[in-house]
Amino acid sequence: MKKLILLPCLCIALLAAAQKAPKPAITVEVKHNGVSHTVQEGDTIHLGYGSTPYGSFMFVENGAPPQGMLKQYGGKSGLVTKVKYWKSIDQYQLYIKVPGAGSYVVNVPQAVDKDEVIGFNQDWYKKN
Repeated sequence: MKKLILLPCLCIALLAAAQKAPKPAITVEVKHNGVSHTVQEGDTIHLGYGSTPYGSFMFVENGAPPQGMLKQYGGKSGLVTKVKYWKSIDQYQLYIKVPGAGSYVVNVPQAVDKDEVIGFNQDWYKKN
């Protein structure tokens, strides 16, 4: 009976001690106006201004259903918290946090092409 109790305890201890190899960080290469940058978690993202007729953002969004970031947050900078690749649609998304505005999802490369994102870290695609 003691052996039956000892075996599951030993298995649990071995499983708890086993370590998985860490996943490599996902990065995305963003190019615009001859400037390229490899984006990864922890990078600073610089936002331009919205591309809709009302000034809000079209490709920087949050919520369900997705709603664009309000125009009042244009020109701010934030932090990239996650880089995600959607294989089914062959697209990257950046999860960002903007102080005072909240968390948003950036659709790459559309946001860069529409100048809603104007740079990362010290690399600027367009100066406002």
